[in-house]
Amino acid sequence: SQLLPYIYTGAHKLYEECLPFMRPLYYDYPSERDSYVNPQEYLLGDHMLSAPITKPGRGNDWLASQVVFFPCDGWADYFTGESYDKGYALVSRGIMEMPLFVKKGTPLPLGRMGKRMADLPETIDIMIFPTDGDGEGSFSLYEDDGITPNYKKGEYAFTNFRYIRQLNSHFVMIGDQRGSFKGQMKDRSYTVTIRNVSSFEGALFNGEPVKTEYSAAARTVKVYLPKGAEGKLNVSAAVASREDVSRDAAASRAEKLDPEDKEGKLLAG
Repeated sequence: SQLLPYIYTGAHKLYEECLPFMRPLYYDYPSERDSYVNPQEYLLGDHMLSAPITKPGRGNDWLASQVVFFPCDGWADYFTGESYDKGYALVSRGIMEMPLFVKKGTPLPLGRMGKRMADLPETIDIMIFPTDGDGEGSFSLYEDDGITPNYKKGEYAFTNFRYIRQLNSHFVMIGDQRGSFKGQMKDRSYTVTIRNVSSFEGALFNGEPVKTEYSAAARTVKVYLPKGAEGKLNVSAAVASREDVSRDAAASRAEKLDPEDKEGKLLAG
């Protein structure tokens, strides 16, 4: 349900361009030879990659592994924040997680559970994994009434989000809604969560201070934007090293294994 705004946008792209939301890697990376020989993984829209594990697990968390091919640099694990670049990696995850990766720099829109899946969320959570060094990313959120076929008549809207990193400054632009439809959520609330941060100094939205929550343990900064907000958010935060994030994630996996399970310890790391 959290990913529904992202999934629904992908469904609209399928309608407009006949580009499947779930698709093999060679659709987007046709020049990469290894994109044709890894059927155990697939792209999930334009900004995510998934590689479900279908093997038996071990330990209290049923830890299991999967070989994953990354067709380009700059991916972060949706659950743990671990970083991966182009090439192969042996990825191990427990039963409550799966190998699911997000392109770094993508302002990923997350919804909240309503009474029904098609309910428009009153609050959109924008989650971002910072790029490695200076970089940027964008996402255009699609919405309609979720009930009627009036989208065929042009009754829908897009909201653009953009992220830019410059050293320890993270800029997030919230665009206005382009288009209209019945039941449109115009005074929506937004939160912006930046993952994999090691320290936090402050945040300004359109030049004014805003409410924030920083968790050193979770390595997250969460910013609460004013209702109906449009404009520019500036977050000052240092990004944690890839090694620190990976080490802590591996240690967490290893804690749930039998202390004598040496092979499992290797897989956990």
